[in-house]
This record gives sequence, structure tokens and C-alpha cells, in this order.
Amino acid sequence: MTTLDRAFIKAFELSTAPQTAATRKGAEAPRPPKAAPAKPPAGAPSFRATEHSDRSDQPPVAHDALCPPLPPSSFAPRPKNYESFRALLEIDRAAWPAACGELLVRAGRDWDRFTEQLIERMGQGQKCVAVASIARGDGSTTISLALAKHMAARGLRPVVVDVNPQNPTLVGSCGISAHSGWDDLLSSELPLGEALITAVEDGVTLLPWRGPAVAVSQLAGSIRAPGIFGTLREHYDLVLLDTMALVGQTTIADFASFAAAVRLDALYLIHNVRTTSPDELIAASSKLRRAGLPLAAVIENFVPPASSGEPAGPNESKAAPARELAASGDWRSD
Repeated sequence: MTTLDRAFIKAFELSTAPQTAATRKGAEAPRPPKAAPAKPPAGAPSFRATEHSDRSDQPPVAHDALCPPLPPSSFAPRPKNYESFRALLEIDRAAWPAACGELLVRAGRDWDRFTEQLIERMGQGQKCVAVASIARGDGSTTISLALAKHMAARGLRPVVVDVNPQNPTLVGSCGISAHSGWDDLLSSELPLGEALITAVEDGVTLLPWRGPAVAVSQLAGSIRAPGIFGTLREHYDLVLLDTMALVGQTTIADFASFAAAVRLDALYLIHNVRTTSPDELIAASSKLRRAGLPLAAVIENFVPPASSGEPAGPNESKAAPARELAASGDWRSD
């Protein structure tokens, strides 16, 4: 091979495999272009990156230093204007019937004993009590209000419910005009407080019936009634039912169904000594017990004063709560 051939081959190799600037001896490798940091928008919080070191003698950088905590949220739930079980209507005091005070004065010791019985029952969870009569005019509303006042005077929280849809007289006897009643709750989604009325100075709450007359069977079949009375039981010390006169087998059976729906704990039957004989009282109490009603005792009303042998008038009557009929072998006072 001649010298010219070797020179041609060398020139060919150099032309097909050119050296880059990085492979030439003494050449410096190119560096990637530097990216300029982005500027945060005006008003945005600034964060500074912390360099990590491979040296083990430096403490680790806390996470809070890298990511400062955000300010607490300003969201807060809106306060409730009222609780659903609190009365929306409050009055200073009710115009109680004059007979209420007279009953409490004339039979003070009997009322004290009666109250002690109720407090003992309340301690056992029996907080729903009904006052019923054999006939209209026996004084169930007056005795219910007097009992509520007596319980409130002891620092307890009673609520009196008008359960006389045929002839409601509870709030009317106290001089109160009701704009709604618990009958409105049965047919709507209104809260319980819409129908409650509280006499603040007296410490007594009333739940009236304002609607038209209905049969007791409709109350027994109501879907909302158990919930209403369950809420009353939860938030009041005593739920006192002022009921209609329990006359006739149909009325007694319907009221027994209602009592079971609202979990009635005790029923106190009024004995009007002027118009109902002991035999009639025994017969009526037997019907109530056969219907499954929790008859607890008898409240004797219109009892003549001890100094007089004549029957007492309406303004001279007294009540002897929870007295047992000595002549009755059919039932006893619990």
C-alpha cells in the first residue's frame, strides 16, 4: 500500500466520525440553561425552599417550617333561634282558677302526700300521668292545674296536656288564648315548641288542644303522637294529661289504645262524692282496669269540710288525692 492510499484512508475515517466538543481533549461539557424562578402573584404568601444536606449532624427540617399552617377557617354554624321543645309563647303568669288555690289550701297535707307518691314514681321513670273523671264536671282540669302548681312550687318542671278533644278547656280556664295546639302538630311538621305555652313565674307549661272535636280513636292512630309525648317525657319532669270523661265502653277502649301509644304510666280517677256512689266508682274502676289502663288510685273531689255534714259547694270543696276505697275488694291504691 502506498503512502497516498494510507493518507486517503485516514482522511476518510476523520470525515465519517467527527469528534464532538465534549470528547475533544480539554473541552468543557455544556451546562443546561438555568430556569428563572416564577414570581408569585401579588398578595400570595411566599415560601422559601430549604436546602437539604447530606451531613448527618444537621437536624432534620420540620414540616411546619416548609409548609406553614394555614389560618383557621372562619366558618361557624349558625346559632339556633330556639330549641324545638321549648315554648315559643311565654307569659308572665296564668290566671289560675280560684278553685286551684282553695284545693291546695284546704287539703295541703293530702297534696303533699300525693306529691311524694308522684316523685317516687318519677324516680322509677314513671313520668306520664293522667287525671280522668267518670263524668263531666268532676273537676279534672282544676285538679290537673292544681297538681301542676304544687309540683312547680317544689322546683319540678310539669307540663299539662289537654287530652280532651271533644271539649278542650285547659288554657281557656287559665285566661289564655292559644294560637296553636298539639292537634296542629299531628297534621304537620311543626316543632313541638310551636304549641307550648309557658307561664314563667308559675313554672308551669301548657300544651293545649285548639282544633275541632275529634274521636279519641284518631289520637290513638296518630303517627306523631308517640314522638310528641316521648319528647315531653325527655325534657319535662312530669307529663300530666287532663283527659276527657271516661264514659262508655268505646271511649274507654279508645283511650286505652291512646294510653298504650304514648306510654301512660299511671291513671288517677276522680271521684265526685256528690254525684257518684261508691258502688258506681267500683264499677267504673273495674272497667278501666279490664281495658288495661294503669289505674293507680282515686282522687276524691267535692269532699265536705269536716265541720259540716252537708255536701260542699263548688267553692267549698277539697280534694283528697289517692285515697283508697276501704269497701272495695276489687282494686287497691298502689
